[in-house]
Amino acid sequence: MKAFLKNFTTGEKFYLLILAAVSFAVMMPVLIKGVPFGYDLPHHFQCAMTFYESILSGDFYPSWSLNRNFGFGGMETRLYPPISHYSLALFYLVTGNWHIASWLTFTFYAFLGCLGVYLWAKEYMPAGQAVFAGCIYALLPYHLNQLYNTFFFAEFVGSSVLPFTFVFVARVCKRGKFADVLGLAISFAVLILTHLPLTVIGSICFAIYALTLLEREKIFSQIWKLALGVVAALGASSFFWVKVLLERDLMAKTLIYPDPWLDYRLHFLLTPIQTFEGELQTRIYETATFFYDLMLLYPVILVLACTIPFFICERRSKNNMKSVWLILGVSVFLAIPLSRFVWDRFSLLQEVQFPWRWLAIVCIVVPIISASQINFLVQWFQDKKRPLALIIGGCILAVIAFSTSQIIRQAPFIEKETVNEYINDRAKGIGFTFWWTIWTRQEAFDNKEKVSANNRTVEIQKWTATDREFQISGGEATKVRIAIFYHPNWKATENDIPVET
Repeated sequence: MKAFLKNFTTGEKFYLLILAAVSFAVMMPVLIKGVPFGYDLPHHFQCAMTFYESILSGDFYPSWSLNRNFGFGGMETRLYPPISHYSLALFYLVTGNWHIASWLTFTFYAFLGCLGVYLWAKEYMPAGQAVFAGCIYALLPYHLNQLYNTFFFAEFVGSSVLPFTFVFVARVCKRGKFADVLGLAISFAVLILTHLPLTVIGSICFAIYALTLLEREKIFSQIWKLALGVVAALGASSFFWVKVLLERDLMAKTLIYPDPWLDYRLHFLLTPIQTFEGELQTRIYETATFFYDLMLLYPVILVLACTIPFFICERRSKNNMKSVWLILGVSVFLAIPLSRFVWDRFSLLQEVQFPWRWLAIVCIVVPIISASQINFLVQWFQDKKRPLALIIGGCILAVIAFSTSQIIRQAPFIEKETVNEYINDRAKGIGFTFWWTIWTRQEAFDNKEKVSANNRTVEIQKWTATDREFQISGGEATKVRIAIFYHPNWKATENDIPVET
């Protein structure tokens, strides 16, 4: 920590305290009320529990769950990026309380995201303006919605990591030091190991951003160093993504139990209401669509209010952020129906699942663009432009008010006294069918016995996540059924002789 703080002046250390205070404030409801509930919450805590159990058993990177899906396991720990769940498990290992561990994890990543936006903003403006960007990022609706309403926990963590890659792309292009290349490698590797849809989104934006920063005189040096950072990141994270490429077709996804809600064509922003079969699904979708539209509207209001008046009135105002504006334009475009033809033609983009996920990028770039002219706002409050400054200040407060009243206050919570019980009760329950293997069917759970061998007696001798050993009494020949989802990696032996599974 001391080595980290040495890179900051006394004034900048004060700004870090401001970022920490804002992060603490936006996560205070979690400490007071409990863990916000969202559709994805059981999945994330089941994964975190798997990592916790594995760490206790000495397996620091589990490849299969011991207890999930009533002990049948699943593909989550194999194919879901590990960092978000691993960090939550580590905080639980230290605290022994899921509520406190959750609050500490959320607060840490909230601060990390603010810090990343602050550092990226510092590439374009003084620290005093950049701290405004970091603070606003913590308060933008979609970023808070990732945690408070939908509990897209891994996406929240990924959004906190993503700004650092922008920082180091900018530094590699501007300075090209080895430390910057290393920073790019680490930040991009961490993003890959945190959230794959954001990795796809981020990679598109990183490429566009880097292209805008290339200089003719240094173009080969810049490209070589950027490529080195990316290759190093891919190498460092290869233990994960290689497995994803090899085994992704073994995962059930929506092949066995279709889920029309995951169709990307239904999730563009600013689009007419579309319906599913069934009244309940229709009502949920109508509400969610309008709400996501608002989460785009408020950042747009913020960025326009904090830039247009200054561009018009302050002729000495310089806009050196064309690259960031371009990223904002691309992000909004790919979130609305006008980009449908792009989504239809690129299958990799469809892996993002929801076009409104591009709001994660919007939430990162809007604070930086808004902060670029904020120094004029302070001046306007002191001269004849004060009425206009009040309007701009009102727009900023409107965004904050929407986030606090509609995102945080409306969030459902698991009460802090019952968080441990709730999570422990669900640790062994059914997970999302999306993460089952392609051979799995719901009927498998009709028999939850660990080993079934007709009428022959079974004695369990060893039962871990990846190693199951048992002894069967004598009797007529029969097939043995083991309560594990089938995966080609499972190998079985009988009296040390390989047998077919």
